[in-house]
Amino acid sequence: MQSVKELQEQACSAYDRRKFCTYDVEFIDSMTIPIIHQTARFWLVKKGRAKITINGTEYQAKPNCFFCILPWSTTMVDEVEEPLTMIKVVFNSELIYSSLRTGYNTPGGALKIYDPIREYPLIHLHEGERERFLDCLDIIKDEIGMESLFSEGKDPELRSLLITNKLMELLILYNRHLVTSGKQTETAVDDKRSEILQYIYSHIADHPTLSNLSDVFDYTEEKIESDIQELTGMSLSALGNEMRISKTTDLLIYTELALTDIAFLVGYTDASHLVRSFSSRTGYTPKQYRQIYSIMGDEPDSDTREKGFEIVSYIGNHYMEDIHAATVADKFRVSVVDMNKMLIYIVEKNFESFLNYLRINQACRMLLETQDSLVDIAVDVGYNTVKTFNRNFVRLRGVTPGEFRKNYHLQKQWTDVTV
Repeated sequence: MQSVKELQEQACSAYDRRKFCTYDVEFIDSMTIPIIHQTARFWLVKKGRAKITINGTEYQAKPNCFFCILPWSTTMVDEVEEPLTMIKVVFNSELIYSSLRTGYNTPGGALKIYDPIREYPLIHLHEGERERFLDCLDIIKDEIGMESLFSEGKDPELRSLLITNKLMELLILYNRHLVTSGKQTETAVDDKRSEILQYIYSHIADHPTLSNLSDVFDYTEEKIESDIQELTGMSLSALGNEMRISKTTDLLIYTELALTDIAFLVGYTDASHLVRSFSSRTGYTPKQYRQIYSIMGDEPDSDTREKGFEIVSYIGNHYMEDIHAATVADKFRVSVVDMNKMLIYIVEKNFESFLNYLRINQACRMLLETQDSLVDIAVDVGYNTVKTFNRNFVRLRGVTPGEFRKNYHLQKQWTDVTV
């Protein structure tokens, strides 16, 4: 497997982090780089044929194939025979599992609905099954609309409950298929590297060490350390921090748990440690983050399009400064959610992605045109620490700043690479 070039964002929606589920249609007409998904998703193939590698195993995607990709799985499109058209539903698997577990009262048995899916991420639907799966997907679409169109669906009353029920139904139908039609599933091949990521995520509060992982997976510590670096571009410590932040954001948005409880659940020693880590990583305190994403935004003004271009211009002129989504949104008197909708419509990126895109592009120019140190470049383009600069550079360019400077410095001209 290639080194992973992209760690996908954790949020289900690019513009509204409060959403625990989104519906869209995805088109794939060429190979993709390997991607680690922080959030679960369903794919239903409507048209086309392609070979897709999931956690080291290659699968044939064709009409009526239904994929379930769990968090911290790695996917890559290897070959496209005919362009794919797929329904894509991204959802918060932790929330759905909690809902399932609440209603699961069978004595003497723990609910392990995701375990079979990890082994078999693809099933082939026969005609009757396809219609039932499509019915669930259509209801989800009716309720929340299409993510890429910013549509909001129907009357919001009881919307969350209905969507949750349909996601649970899809997971139950998927598991029933595996029980009754196991021969229709693809044969899975053991890939411990992806299992390692999933194990770390599910045990993040225990701070798993290389020694722990070596005992669990019967690999040497050096092998595990190498695999984690190859898959994610991060050390075990950095990956653990990323996962803790990911779980923290979910708990802040979707629950009313106190910070002390959240800190315990994700592995921080206390609430103050959580606040320091979260603020350093996101630029917001947990309280600020919860306030931003728990308040419904007002209706966009009539001059939304014009205001959107003003926001784009403002970010373009101030991206080297210490700016944040909430302060920029306040300046233009819109909610963060509505601002992200405007940005996605105009530049196809939300605030954080657009800000990092501009900063990293400028950093690339400075790496090639100056001899400034990495510390100076990081500060000049708007990052508070070299660590944050390096993390975002690798996320967008697939190499470290030092590797970029070394590999590209002889070129006479460098042009922006599409992110």
